[in-house]
Amino acid sequence: PTRRSSDLLCLSYPILDHFMLGEVIIGIIFAPLLYYGVFYVMTGIYSPELMLMSVSTGLMTIGLSHTHMLLDYELDRKNSKRTLCTIFTSPFSALNIQTFIIVLAYLNIIL
Repeated sequence: PTRRSSDLLCLSYPILDHFMLGEVIIGIIFAPLLYYGVFYVMTGIYSPELMLMSVSTGLMTIGLSHTHMLLDYELDRKNSKRTLCTIFTSPFSALNIQTFIIVLAYLNIIL
């Protein structure tokens, strides 16, 4: 089941990237789906607790991708490229979202 999900997400990435969901797709593929796939192969069972842990890793992955896009903010704005960062009016606003993503990840770990 995880392989099919990741295949669909990978195939839809070029399309969804135009709708500012590229960072989110990367976060889903390289955290929850990867965790579940490896865990299922190793144990043969699904674990709901694993989802809580993988969400934080997914948020950190999204944060890393967002940082990369934040570095290209001005160039993306100039070229009218739509990313999660460029929907905000300034790099400072995009940086605030970056902070929010990281705080969410750590709150999930604490909870």
